[in-house]
Amino acid sequence: MPRALLRRVRNRIAAMRQKRGWSQQELADRMGISRASVAAWEVDISFPPAAMVGRMAQVLRCRPGDLYPNDFV
Repeated sequence: MPRALLRRVRNRIAAMRQKRGWSQQELADRMGISRASVAAWEVDISFPPAAMVGRMAQVLRCRPGDLYPNDFV
């Protein structure tokens, strides 16, 4: 996965989470995952699984394209 793509996704996830005023733990709790997973996505350690895109967008009340760049979705 190109680092530039990881950075764009990381920035979008963090921005949408912060827009809601949620901590990483709050997003993790709402998604039923660990805080460590959210933290890893936001610091470019790992990439959210594609299967999680719809759920993440639903939880954050946005469109999948708001989280993932057009060249990925």
